[in-house]
Parts: sequence; structure tokens; C-alpha cells
Amino acid sequence: MAVYKIECRLGTDRPLILLPKQLYNQVKDESFSKVKVKYGQKKIQANVKLSPNNTIIVSKNITDKLYLPQAIDLHILANQGRLVLGPIVGIMTTAPPYKGSHFQFQIGKKRRVFFSRFIEIAAKRNMTLFLFTPNCIDWQKRAVYGLTYLPQGQGSWIRKWYPLPDAVWNRVPHRGAEVRADVLRTKQLFKTVTNVLVSPDDYFYKWEMHEVLTREGTIASHLPETIQYRGVESLYQMLRKHPEVFIKVCSGSHGHGVIKFQKPDKNIVYSYHQKSGRLSRGTVFNRGELERFIMKATQKKTSVVQQGLQLAEFEHRPYDLRATVQKDIKGEWQVVGLSAKIAGNKGVTTHVCNGGRVVPGNWLLKKLYKDGGTKLDEVNEFAIKVAKASERASGWMLGELGMDIAIDKRGHLWLFEVNTKPGRIVFAPEWAAKERHASYKMLVDYMQHLSGFGDV
Repeated sequence: MAVYKIECRLGTDRPLILLPKQLYNQVKDESFSKVKVKYGQKKIQANVKLSPNNTIIVSKNITDKLYLPQAIDLHILANQGRLVLGPIVGIMTTAPPYKGSHFQFQIGKKRRVFFSRFIEIAAKRNMTLFLFTPNCIDWQKRAVYGLTYLPQGQGSWIRKWYPLPDAVWNRVPHRGAEVRADVLRTKQLFKTVTNVLVSPDDYFYKWEMHEVLTREGTIASHLPETIQYRGVESLYQMLRKHPEVFIKVCSGSHGHGVIKFQKPDKNIVYSYHQKSGRLSRGTVFNRGELERFIMKATQKKTSVVQQGLQLAEFEHRPYDLRATVQKDIKGEWQVVGLSAKIAGNKGVTTHVCNGGRVVPGNWLLKKLYKDGGTKLDEVNEFAIKVAKASERASGWMLGELGMDIAIDKRGHLWLFEVNTKPGRIVFAPEWAAKERHASYKMLVDYMQHLSGFGDV
């Protein structure tokens, strides 16, 4: 496999492709006269001849059929009678339509900056990478009207037609969008009418993930006791066993929908962070009052009740770890970043939006433990184990996971949560710049792996 320049400068009416000698010898067989050319999910059969140089030269009807530009450098997979050009990967998201246009959409400045980083990395590897929404696809043409970024000069965004890609990276931005009819329909159509490989990367729900991981013997002992919330008796049941418990909304994120309960006497004390981040505390005195409070605080959403833990502390404040685990170009899991989230003053969770702060995980472990390097290795090995177990138990092909790992005062590791679309706030500090870039690079590695060009 190698990169070749492809140019459209043949005026013939028939599909014709001129191949450098090395490629010509790879694709020819005894009945050799034509070759099947594939780019994404578009194909054409073309007559083939030797190229006068090391450039692939094609006729205009080939570029029109495959939606190729007039000149492009691409990787080539070649075997008898077949040429595959690529890789080409689409990033599926959701966004408002652009001035009411069916095939166009608009995304905000922050998301443009975020996506442009991946497109720049991909361009340096001769990968075609573009953004699209479900409404951008013309299923009859097997084509997508996508948006991409050109980093040259001051940088610009352009829209053009692409073939349905080799693979799709699912970056639908939130749970509400994930269950929209157009998103669900598009993912189903990719499965049934194309050969496109789609990263599922749907949002995990807390109870669903807890259930699948309890069946994994190597992980079960690291899961806090968790039951579904089915009324206040569920809470009483857990408080009879544990001095501190949490109710967590299954679809919650950023610490929203997490309530801490304690029962120091016959009454129950609660605390939780409102969406503004402000800490709210109070006491309930009877079962009816407790039930009404929980219904209001959780907005009647599906929730779980989870055992509280005596967490290890830094500067008298509990902390947990966020491990970002991603697949590399060979499809193997690697820990890309490890951050420590330290709770704010009297904070219920360690989330930054609730007053917490983020520091380098390796720095904190080496500061707190005499043999910090060994503890760091233990955490990283555990994160890889969780990633493999999550993929195995869920039955999904995953590429990126963020997991919240806690260490209790005895040094035991606990798994709080696994997210398929982790937030990137842990990469925001300046000290995380190296890990941030490594994460971007490895996400492009994963897209390349999905496309079938992972050996490039």
C-alpha cells in the first residue's frame, strides 16, 4: 500500500485509467483488460493502460462518477482486477439546517475548531475526512453533501459532494439527538443498504452499563453496589447497608442528577448541585416528603441508587480519576490521558462545573503514593481491562471511552462510570496539551482503522 497522486487529464469518453507500472502489475491477471475502481461506496469499471510516470491518470467520467477532485493524493489498495482508493471517512453529527437548506447545515465556532483539528491531522495522512448530518445523504446517489476544512492560508470551510464513505465516526452531540428519528433511521440504513462501517458509540446509560459489567468476573469486584431506584424503599434499603449512598439519574452528565444521602439519625440529610453549580442541602423528616423531593430532583427520570465510598483524599478533599482510553490504528486499546478530579469545598461530585478542579493524574498518584509509578501502572492496566470488558459485554465495537475510576482509603480501585462520548474538559488545562494532541491523533487513528486502511 502506498500513496499516489491521482490526476484527471484524459479527455476520452470511455472510463480509462493509466496506472504506474507497479500498480499495473498488481492488478493484472490472465484475462486482464479492465479494472474495478472503488472510492468510498462508489465504484466504476475502467479500461486500464500503463502510465508514463508514477502518477495515476484518470478520465473525467471516472472523477465524476466517484466524486474525485481534479487532483488528489490517496492511498491505494491493489489486487487482481481491483483498485481501492482511500481512506474516506465521514463524521456524523447533528446541527440546524443552513438557511433552510435540506443538504446544508451550520455548526458553531467551538465545534468548527474541534472538528477542524481532526480534519487537519487527516489531511496530513492523505485521508479524506468530512462532516455531515443525516439530512445530507442522497441514498439514491449513494453520496453525501459534506462539509470539510481547508487549512491552507487562513483556513476555510467548503461544501461538496462525496461518495458514501468507507466508515462513519458517530459524533452525535448528546443523548437527545442520539434517539432522534433521522439519526436512528440513518444508522439503520447504513447497516442495511451499504457496506459502511459505523462506530456505534451511542451513549451508555448508567444502569445498562452496570448490568453488563457485573457479568464480567474481572470487573465485578470493582463495581460499587448499585440497584435501580424503584421508590423510596430502594433508598432505605441501601441506607440500611451503607452510611452514605447516591441517587444518580441514568441519563445525567457533568454531575447533574447526582444526589448524596446520609442518615445520621431518624431523618435523612441530602445534598446535590443544581445546574448552576450551587450546592443545595437539606433534611427530610418522613417517607412522603422524601419521595416528593426525589421525584422533583430527578424529574422522574430513570435513576440508580449507588453505594457511597470512603475515597482517598488530596488536601483533605476526595478525588477520582478520569481515564481516557482510545483505540490506536491497529484497533488496540491505549490509555491516552489520565486526569485527577478533586472535589470542591463540600462538593457532592468532583466535576469541574460543581467546583472541582483537574490536575495531572500521574502527578497526583506519584505525590500520594510512595511507589506512585506502580499505582499508575495499576490504574492504566485496570482502565484497559475495563475497556475490553465494556466492548465484550456490550457487544458493540467501541473506539473511545472515558471512565471514572476511584481509589478508596484502602487503595482498592472502583469503577464509577463508563462513557462512550466523554467530555474533553479534562484536556483543557495547558499542562494537558500533549495528551490533548495525542487524543486527537488517536481518534484519527481509529477512523483510519475503521476505514480498512489501518495498515497504512
